[in-house]
Amino acid sequence: MKEKRLLVRNIMSLGIVQVCNMVFPLITLPLIARIIGPDKFGVINYASAVIGYFTLIINYGFEMTATRVIAQCKGDQAVINKVFSNVLYTKIVLLLVSIAVFAVLLFTLPTLRDEKPVAFYSFLICLGWVLAPNWLYQGMQDLNRIALFNLGSKVIFTIIILLTIRKRGDYVLQPLAFSIAQIAVSVYSFAYAFRLYRVRLTKWVGKEVVGTLKDGKMIFLSMLANSVYVYTSVVILGMFRDTTEIGYYSAASRIIMIALSVIFIPINQAMFPYIGSAFSKSREEGLEMIRKIFPLCIALSVAYGIFILIFSPLIVHLLFGRSFNDAVIILQAMSFIPLVINCGMFLGLQGLVNLKMDKEYFYVILIAGILSIPLNIVLSRYWGGLGTAVCWMLTEILVATLFFFKLRKRNINIIAREYFNVFYLFNAGARLLRLKPDK
Repeated sequence: MKEKRLLVRNIMSLGIVQVCNMVFPLITLPLIARIIGPDKFGVINYASAVIGYFTLIINYGFEMTATRVIAQCKGDQAVINKVFSNVLYTKIVLLLVSIAVFAVLLFTLPTLRDEKPVAFYSFLICLGWVLAPNWLYQGMQDLNRIALFNLGSKVIFTIIILLTIRKRGDYVLQPLAFSIAQIAVSVYSFAYAFRLYRVRLTKWVGKEVVGTLKDGKMIFLSMLANSVYVYTSVVILGMFRDTTEIGYYSAASRIIMIALSVIFIPINQAMFPYIGSAFSKSREEGLEMIRKIFPLCIALSVAYGIFILIFSPLIVHLLFGRSFNDAVIILQAMSFIPLVINCGMFLGLQGLVNLKMDKEYFYVILIAGILSIPLNIVLSRYWGGLGTAVCWMLTEILVATLFFFKLRKRNINIIAREYFNVFYLFNAGARLLRLKPDK
């Protein structure tokens, strides 16, 4: 019961604060989009897509691998100190590699070459991710603190935007504001972790850094392959269409990402260490927990998809203005992407990863990533942003399907029909709401 109350506290904390996090983009997005227009909005998001690779490299999948270790050994201070130190040292090494690669791309990719200030300001966020110990808070099941840190970054970003964005040429300040906010919050959360968890840095050991890279390589490669159809889609779209078209696609995908960051990713973040703890007790206990929670998240995803499909024109016009009207059909094509992603998260993240089937997880993502490239090229070339959206949906469907069959191959079933009914959903939701979180 105590663990359930902790889970409810984490979900409620994340939910409340993430609702606040949703409010701030609703303030800044309309302001930025209306002032700078679709083309400059496309420039910002193109640079963000490229820098997304570097943040991915620096984080190296520690949100899964390091979180998993901490969740299973959170009472062992020596393990916490060792993991914390090795993750930090590894991130510093990866930052140095990223700086070298970024210097090359800055003078080779046309859009980055023409928009150097935007590219440089966007890259600064990598400094923040080196220090951000979100994986530690997640492993200790202190997700309410992560939510508060995210809220803090949104507040700082919003204040800077409201004070600085005045004219079209100020678009270069948007990525700078975003990076400053992330760096400020990361520095604070890093220092706070030392006091809260009594973390002490161990000495640098090169072999242990190499070992950290080896231990996390399958999850990292999985996330890298996943980025092929997350970040590369924007880069491929830029090969065939101008930055205005990128702006339309980015506007639609931003709305989907708001839903993912506000609702579905927080739920899965809260569930991951909680379910991982259950797996440490017994495999069947962990699987049964997934079976019971999965239907609730699916029901929520379906409701959201229907809402977006119906109200896409209103949402786009309210957030971005009439100049983004071409983003409406793209958003409608994306309506049920959160549903498919949520299925993939439960099958892959909660299932395969908690079962330590890291290789299977990687191979699924790799196959989907490879197949998405030619599909994206064809669809983006002929349908522009709409084709990119369709490619994203098809790729996520493929990922979820392959995850399902990987589990079935091991005779593992996390989908129980008896939990997919209205009465169970109603009763389970009511029980969850009746649980009061620990203070």
